Amino acid sequence: MRPPLLLALLPLAACSQPAPPAGAPMDGHPGGTTLSAGGHVTAVVKEGGELSVTIGSTARTLDTGVDRRVAIAHDEAFLIYAKLGFMEETDLWRVDLPDGAPTRLTDWRGSEDRPAISPDGTRLAFISGKTGVASWYVTDLLDDGMVVPPERATQLTNTALGPLRPGFPRTGFTPPPTGTDYGWSSIGLTWGAKGVTYSVAP
Repeated sequence: MRPPLLLALLPLAACSQPAPPAGAPMDGHPGGTTLSAGGHVTAVVKEGGELSVTIGSTARTLDTGVDRRVAIAHDEAFLIYAKLGFMEETDLWRVDLPDGAPTRLTDWRGSEDRPAISPDGTRLAFISGKTGVASWYVTDLLDDGMVVPPERATQLTNTALGPLRPGFPRTGFTPPPTGTDYGWSSIGLTWGAKGVTYSVAP
């Protein structure tokens, strides 16, 4: 059994996953570039959502309709991204590098995006709106080519929300990251939202 979740407010600080300022289908920003931690893999998402990857001097187009926030594994063995699909919702997809084909990771109700791969490449954190509230989830990454069912993922935030009351903020709500200020750090999963940094130990 995993240890209890720890949620804390910290001074605003940079997170471990490198990426440029960005948005997503949920908040409608244009394309951008992500460089791997090792510096050998570059993922580029154009404004129209076309994703291409360059490894060394070799470039190829991977997919279309892609959110600009792409996660590249620290060992540069694979990348994960969100792609617009049915009912204007996004799902997560994986591509093994250097020449793998896209394989679907999620097919849940609601959108999944903002993937963050753990430094050892064994776990994936991401935002999902499947409950109607954008929240962090984490799952083990199994290289089995299968879609991750919701029951294999653990919800990390917004697990004990208070009731909806017109004119009042919902108690217990933890906002999702804005932009690309999120990733795995020495204290767990860390992200920024509206000038505040949050952290949770998965």
